[in-house]
Amino acid sequence: MCGQGGQVYDAGEHRLLTSVTLDRRLAALALAKIESEVGPL
Repeated sequence: MCGQGGQVYDAGEHRLLTSVTLDRRLAALALAKIESEVGPL
């Protein structure tokens, strides 16, 4: 198995086990807060 981001895929079984999405507005807010501290990404 391998995990990347919000998904866990079982490569041996060739199937997606879980997938979690992030609300776009929440992601934009988080990115804006990070960029206010470190500059544009």
